[in-house]
Amino acid sequence: MQSREGQMDSKEAGRPGVLVGWSSHDLGDRIVIQLENVTAPPPHSRADVKRTTLLLDKQQAVLLGEYLCKAAGQSRFEREPRGLMSRLFAG
Repeated sequence: MQSREGQMDSKEAGRPGVLVGWSSHDLGDRIVIQLENVTAPPPHSRADVKRTTLLLDKQQAVLLGEYLCKAAGQSRFEREPRGLMSRLFAG
């Protein structure tokens, strides 16, 4: 439970939650990521959603993305080299 706006009781602080949303904002050399999670079973109310805001530099963001891809068993998303015709007629 939240004791004050934005703060969790110590019992809930280490409790894992389910990610239900996120957003990010580019600040130039840094990125702000806001994660939203719930620890209560559905149906969820707005009061059940907890928000955590992180400020990362670009290198941290890249490392986090690579870590999450690896942890999920996915390869990095890289563009395939485009053929000559695709490069010549690309818009």
